Amino acid sequence: MKNKIFALIVLFIVIAFGSAKADKTYISGYGTVAWKGTLYTNNLNKTWNIDTRQSSMPTKITYSIDTESDYDFVTIKQSTDSVNWTDMLYLSGFYNGVLFTNPTSQYIQIIFTSDGSVSNDENYQGIEISYSADNAVVTTSDLQIGGNGSILGSLGIGTTTPSQKLTVKGSSGALAGILSTNGTIAESATILFQNGRGLVGYDGSITGMRISTSDFSKPIVFTNSLTNGMGELMRITGTGNVGIGTTNPGSNKLYVNGITTLNGTTTVNGDISTSKSGGYVNYTGNTYSDVNWHASRIAFNRYRGTNIAPTAILNGDNVGFFDFFGYNGSSSLRVGQFSVSVDGTPNAIFIPGKFVITTTNNAGESINRLTAYANDNIAMATNGGKIGIGTTSPDQKLTVKGKIHAEEVIVDLAVPADYVFKADYTLRPLQEVEAYVKENSHLPEIPSASEIVQNGLNMGEMQNKLLQKVEELTLYIIQLQKEVNELKQAKK
Repeated sequence: MKNKIFALIVLFIVIAFGSAKADKTYISGYGTVAWKGTLYTNNLNKTWNIDTRQSSMPTKITYSIDTESDYDFVTIKQSTDSVNWTDMLYLSGFYNGVLFTNPTSQYIQIIFTSDGSVSNDENYQGIEISYSADNAVVTTSDLQIGGNGSILGSLGIGTTTPSQKLTVKGSSGALAGILSTNGTIAESATILFQNGRGLVGYDGSITGMRISTSDFSKPIVFTNSLTNGMGELMRITGTGNVGIGTTNPGSNKLYVNGITTLNGTTTVNGDISTSKSGGYVNYTGNTYSDVNWHASRIAFNRYRGTNIAPTAILNGDNVGFFDFFGYNGSSSLRVGQFSVSVDGTPNAIFIPGKFVITTTNNAGESINRLTAYANDNIAMATNGGKIGIGTTSPDQKLTVKGKIHAEEVIVDLAVPADYVFKADYTLRPLQEVEAYVKENSHLPEIPSASEIVQNGLNMGEMQNKLLQKVEELTLYIIQLQKEVNELKQAKK
């Protein structure tokens, strides 16, 4: 008779737990499963099946887990028939806690696995899990947990129909909130997520709210979707960089992928750049005002000193630049620049200024092409260059292809024509001048018509030559007048 009973018990165990391939099976309403110390080795795959012999009340499970985080795992499952199992707990790392099975779950399964890198140097303790089906549940109108505890199902606060693992519902017209307190307001009160991987709460050291992740590799992400990994709108990386419309702001403190509108005063203590092909910084001002100076503008403001104690700028100080760069295959080099600087002594009413346009010449030098001074003067091509108006190939300091309208033109001459009246000046005889004109069809020392057509007319030189000829004519008239006077005197 005893042999038959033993055989039936063995047959029951095989049927009930055969699919689980358990290393050990317990049939008891209470007990402890422990795998600690030297038993905690590489490549573990231990399974314990437990029959609590209770199918009408929960079983209390107290666990103490100390394993290598993210490598060695503990799983606790429950079942009503020892065939279909439901996960209750799946942990890796250091945890202590309490949880309860469903009242109808008679069977418990514990699985402990390790990889091939268990290190005794880390002093991991392993696992110790106790279970008890006696006096596991206390029912009262108020729920108080003085130590560690777990709720297997869903918990509702302010509602009897929780839709999530934790549902908090406020009364009509009131806020539904979770209050986390820890002593005085100068201290901190936080809610931890996923074993310390993130938290949210009040931080007394900064007297403000704090949202944190456990290390710089984990970002804070804002989405418009309740599905994991979907609907990302903005993220803050662990290094403090903000990305809007992008999942990778890179090394930028703020990376915005899309159109951005800044409505108000914006201060940038650094550089503004665009890396888009054909990109530009578009400053569009939609100003609705009848005041003429209410228009779009870009302002540069220069101080000396510090932002706490600013001082006045001085003569020669640069106020602002527009720089233009190009890439030569290895680095970016400046091609040109617009700049404004102080040109005089600042006073209480105004600051005189100078505007300069600079480009790089063929020798690699930055040359001031145009300078507008505070005294209303404008200088161009001061480095030996030429200015062309109506032409792209000037051959003189100023080449104008077209008409010039001027009230007065002043030409500097190195040697004015007054040398004609010097005593040592040799005046050509009129007979010689006549012979020269008959042969060349133009006056001596005056360019011919063909030369003027080919080379142009040097105004300063021509004016001087014409003055020379006028002075020579004057000398010829004086000579003739003398001859006339001598003839008159001879007739008397």
